Parts: sequence; C-alpha cells; structure tokens
Amino acid sequence: MKGNNERSTNVAAKPEKSGDRRGIAASANTARLQKETTPGRAGAASDRLKLIPHRPGVYLFKDGKGRVLYIGKARQLDSRVRDHFRPASEEPRHAALMRHVRDIDYIATQSEIEALLLEANLIKQHRPKYNINLKDDKRYPFLKVTLAEDFPKMALTRRLEEDGSRYFGPFTDVRAVRRGIGLLRGAFRLRSCPGDEPGRLKDRECLDYQIGICSAPCTARIDREHYRLLVNELVMCLSGQTQDVIESFRQEMAAASGQRDYERCTRLRDRIVAIESALRKQRVFVLRDYDSDVFGLARHGDLAAVAVLKVREGKVLGKETLILEGVAGGTDREVLSFVVSQYYLNAALIPKEILLPSSLEDEEAVVERWLSDRAARQVHLRAPRRGEGAALQKMATDNALLALEESRTAAGEKPERIAPEVSELQRALGLPILPVRLEAFDISQIVGQQAVASVVVFHNARARRSEFRRMRIKGVVGQDDFRMMEEAVRRRIGRLLNEKKSLPDFALVDGGRAQISAAVRALEQTGAGELGVIGLAKGKEELNFSWRKGALQLPLTSKAIRFLQRIRDEAHRSAIMYHRKLRTRATICSELDTVDGIGVQKKKALLRRFGSVQALRVAGIDEICDTRGIGPVLAVRIVDKLGAPRKTSSARPAENKRN
Repeated sequence: MKGNNERSTNVAAKPEKSGDRRGIAASANTARLQKETTPGRAGAASDRLKLIPHRPGVYLFKDGKGRVLYIGKARQLDSRVRDHFRPASEEPRHAALMRHVRDIDYIATQSEIEALLLEANLIKQHRPKYNINLKDDKRYPFLKVTLAEDFPKMALTRRLEEDGSRYFGPFTDVRAVRRGIGLLRGAFRLRSCPGDEPGRLKDRECLDYQIGICSAPCTARIDREHYRLLVNELVMCLSGQTQDVIESFRQEMAAASGQRDYERCTRLRDRIVAIESALRKQRVFVLRDYDSDVFGLARHGDLAAVAVLKVREGKVLGKETLILEGVAGGTDREVLSFVVSQYYLNAALIPKEILLPSSLEDEEAVVERWLSDRAARQVHLRAPRRGEGAALQKMATDNALLALEESRTAAGEKPERIAPEVSELQRALGLPILPVRLEAFDISQIVGQQAVASVVVFHNARARRSEFRRMRIKGVVGQDDFRMMEEAVRRRIGRLLNEKKSLPDFALVDGGRAQISAAVRALEQTGAGELGVIGLAKGKEELNFSWRKGALQLPLTSKAIRFLQRIRDEAHRSAIMYHRKLRTRATICSELDTVDGIGVQKKKALLRRFGSVQALRVAGIDEICDTRGIGPVLAVRIVDKLGAPRKTSSARPAENKRN
C-alpha cells in the first residue's frame, strides 16, 4: 500500500461510441482524475504548512502508510498546526508523534462548533494512537421527541435508539439546550412527567398546569388530537420551519385582537418570544436515518478540484479530494457528471443521497437510474439551496476551493485566496466558473448629449481603480442607450484583445435583456462571444444572463446581490462623474465662444484654472489676467460678457496688476 504522499491514480475517460458526450469527456485533453488526500501532492509535511488556511477546522496527522496518528481541532488551522512543529515542547508523547508524522490532512469548517463536533466524530471513527481516550466515551446530547407515545414529551438524551422518536442535534452547549427545552415546554405546553402515560398525581393536575407550562392531558384538559397539533408545531420549529409556526401564531393574535380576547393575545405573544429565544440558530449536523456524499466543486482554467464529504448517520466522518485536469471549455454539469460516474464506477458503497453544488439537468435522471441500479435501491441526486444540506454543500465547496489553491501552488503557481464574496456569488447564481474578475459597464447621457460610458474592474472582490476606464460615445447620434452600450463593450473588449490582455470572467451591465443583447452583439463582433454577460436591472434588482433564459431574483439580504450592487453602483458613479465633468466643460466653452479673442487654447487654459463658469464669474480681473495668454483687455471683455462685476483681487497689491 502506498503512502498518502505518493498515492495518485489516473483514470482516463473512455470516449463514448455514440459521440454525444461533449466537453471534458470528448476533448483532446482527456481529463485525468487523481485521488489524493489534502493538502496535495508529494512533499514532506513540514513543507505544507504554508498551504493550510487561516480558518476553523480539524487537522489530521498521518504516517507514511496513511494511518491517522492524531486528530485535533483549531480556531485557526494554520497557527495551530505550526505549533506542533515548534521545538518548544519536549513532552515524550508529542515528540514520538512528530517523529512519525509524514502527512497532514484537514477539513475546513465554518465555525468552532462545527470543528468541535467534527473532531469528536473523526476520533470515534479512526481511534488515533496519540489522541487522549476518554474512559466514559462522552457523547453530545440530542433533543428527543417521543412521537411513539400517545402524548409525546421532550427529553435530553445521549443515546440514539430506533424507538420511533424524532431526534434533533447533537448540541455542544448542554446548559443552553436545557434552557431551550424549558422555554419550548412553556411555549407548547407539553408534559414533562416520566413514563409512557401522562400524570404525576392521581385524579388531579400537577404544578406544571397551575403555572401554565403544561396542557394537562392527564386529566383530559386537552384531547389527543389537539395535543398532537402542539407536538407537530414543535417538530416544525425544530426542523427549521420556525417562521411558518410563528406566522400562524401572529394570525391567531390578530384574530384574538379583533375579538378583544387580550389574554389570548398575551399568551400567544409569550409563546412567540419563547420560541425565538429557544431556537436561536446553532449550526449543528442534523441526525438522518441514511448516509450522504456531499460534493463541492472549484475550478480555475484547465484545473478543477472536487471535495467529497462522507456523511454517515448525519455526521461528517471523512473527506476525499479529487483533482481534474483538462476541464477548460466544459460546463459544471459536464464536470460533475464525469466525476460522479468515475467516482462510483467501482465503489463498494453508494449512499442513498448525493448532494451536488448544481443540478445535472437533463443527465440527472440517467445518472440517478444508473446509480440506483448499481446500489439495488433508489439513489437521489440533489442540489440543496437551503437548510442543513446547503450548509454541508457549502463546507464541501470551501474545501474544494482550498484544495484547488493548494494544487495550483504545488504546480508552481502563486494563487491568491478566493474572497468569500466571489465563491458566494458563484453558488448563488450557479455560475459555471468563479467570477474572480468582473468588469461592469454603465452609460450616462442627457437626451443624447455628452454621452459617456464607464468601465470598472473588480478582481477578487476588490476594486482595481488603476484599471477603471471612461470613454466618450462617438458612434451613436441621439438617445439610444442600447447602441451606446454596444459601442462601449465593443471598444473595451476589442482593446483588451488587441493588447493581448486577459478578458474578465464575466461582464456586468446595468440593465435587463435589451442591454445584455447589445453587449452580446458587441462581443460577437470582437470574437469574444463566449464571454458571459450578467444584467442587473435597477428597481426590481432582477438578474438576467446571456447564457440562459429566465430572470433570477435573489433576496436583498443576500451577500451575492449586495456584491453585484456595489459593482454596479461604482460603475454608475464613475459614469455620472465623467458626464458632469464634460457637461461643465461644455458650458464654459459655450459661454466663452462669444468672446472675441478667445480661441481653443485660451479656453482650455481658463477651464484648467477655474473649472466652471460660476468660478469665472466671481473671479477678479487680476485673477483672470494670471491665466496664461490672457491680458487685461481680454479679461475685461470676459467679465463684461459673463455679466460679472468688475473687481480686482484684494489679495494682490495694485502695483502688481498687469497693464
């Protein structure tokens, strides 16, 4: 068995006989699938420290045969792993560990809580030699709702059983969970008495009913049907449908208020407050009754990385990294379809659910049937957009991005860290590649006069002001925003091509379908028709795309839409400022054109010195005389023509005035 730092297998895609496979499978540069463990290819563990990210996660030390020696969690992976390689501690156990370490692997997470839970899961899975073994094998608690009982109750448990109950968790903060249970019991008035049947006292209610935190099913104060409604509302809240339950309570409050039943209004208000207090979002892995593989994809040029998280019984137990070459020109759908088919070609286990960063569209049904036949049961492919599935998929994508950066570094490149806004934008819009470089276009004009265009450049979510450009529209007469946009895009992209500079990953235009069509016409004229165009319309904040039909409306709180708005607004500001500048110049020139003795050069000199007609009007004759080429006679003509009062500057002595 080869060591981790040597393990690399190349699987060449076989050409399809039918010829209907396009992209990577049919390209001349056939994609190679390399299985390896992060952080990358060959090299000593100490040489990889620079590749480890500055973020929360779990790290694994391995020996030359790939066996896990030690698993640890960290708030900041890079600094924590470096601590192990500093010769400050000579503790024998640690020294023995470091002598055997030949490889470092890690899984990046979104928070310390995720890292804590992940560390516990991985230690139970691998039982590393150098980790501390807890004698009591402590488990994190789950919230249990005993649905198998006629009158279910809530309880805290550390043991999972197949008893028909619904489990939520695990949770790391036991105190917070106990407090949450108390608040939820008060909100939904569920029983807390032990046993399968309700009741602590014979023939009467206990104190819980008297203080309003139990509905007393023991004395038939509530029947089974209405009690079950309360339980269903509780399960909905714990499953993430809190807003639906709260909205129904608010509607009941409005109805009670209309009936002037203010006591019921107060009770409902208290229930809403209790639910919101108890269910403040804590990011945890939800217990599932089946397994999942979660795929994350990151691409750059001809290289792609896929991270596969192994989720078993709701817990992340491992990660595999796949590196692909020859993916340039292929869509995400083609890359994912190829990876899934190669990955499960000889797999011993195919989970019930496979989570992908984007849908396989037309191929999805075919791939699902193939996987179901191989697994001898139904297998589902999903591209989650919300909930815990989306959170796991985001974690997989983050790890794929890190693996891609490391692979590029190992190949001699110096990639920069991808900004969170860039990866968030790719996920939210389903973009085929990372939008690292964006160029935005905007037009500013008044009834076709002084029409200008602006180009702003954002690289890795940062404005590159030195690359901003502004231009006058020359080939359009009259008020025609679409032709103006076409000219601006054609001139900008044409210049980049002529100067052999890199094109943007996407072009952003201020507008809708019509502006996108104008930009696409310009790109086709320059030979850059493959460049994608995104349109962001004002008002509706609706997104349109050149490569697909239909509009996309993102929530205004989305980081992706706010990022695009920032770029669009910067392009709008740049265009407006340039338009105002030209309009001011035109105003000055038009006023001075009627003054005898003022030519082009003298107009330019006055414009540079004063900037506007208003400033010229309030200037003194001696100040105007200070302008190159302007004498006292000409200064008097200018003042008379502009209707300004004749005056001299008090700042200059009279003897210094020109004659």
